[in-house]
Amino acid sequence: VSLYCSRFEMYFKSNAISLKAKTVQCISEFLCSSMSKKESKQFRGFIFCMLETTYQCLNANDSVNLRLCLESLNDLCNCEPKILRKSFSDLFVLMGKIIENKNTEDSLREIAFELLITLIEATPKVIEKDTDKLNQLIQALFKYAMEIDSTIDEEWLRPSMENYIADEFIPEDKLDTATSQLIRLFEVINEKTILPIVSNNISELLQHAGSDWKYKYIAYITIAEIVE
Repeated sequence: VSLYCSRFEMYFKSNAISLKAKTVQCISEFLCSSMSKKESKQFRGFIFCMLETTYQCLNANDSVNLRLCLESLNDLCNCEPKILRKSFSDLFVLMGKIIENKNTEDSLREIAFELLITLIEATPKVIEKDTDKLNQLIQALFKYAMEIDSTIDEEWLRPSMENYIADEFIPEDKLDTATSQLIRLFEVINEKTILPIVSNNISELLQHAGSDWKYKYIAYITIAEIVE
């Protein structure tokens, strides 16, 4: 283990971003394997380097290595979420930067959402008492939903009753992603905590409903999903 750690330290000092990203992947695979607590503890010191490398990939617009880092961190969230619990604040800021960057591929932004939600599902305490963070995450989900296509064709705008009943409703991809992630939060966060925050965000959407049809549409779809 000490030999691996010394190598990883050297790799993270390299200027080759692809080498650093592969190191992130390798450490994630080690931590997800059946290691003893004593062994895994030596690798946990690299969490900051893993996050730093992910940020460097974002700044370099290197989508290939950014994907490698995000998928590695997401794997870690799924198999050993407790390892990332103490780094949640840093992870939250980093994933927020990825989500907010519209130049980043949508699939990568969705992995960033997935990573945060997965970690929250495993350890709700990381955000349950931090209503500011929870509000920021929920606002980010609604902003992402607002990126749905603005174009409305005539058939969608004025559907016949026959088509309306017969056709299966298929929500827009980004709206579907946002609402499904929101529902997952409802399943693990106390209703007294999450419901007022979501209600306030929906109220804000409805206040802007006159300026863009998407505000009201997203608000009503979200209400329907929560009620269901």
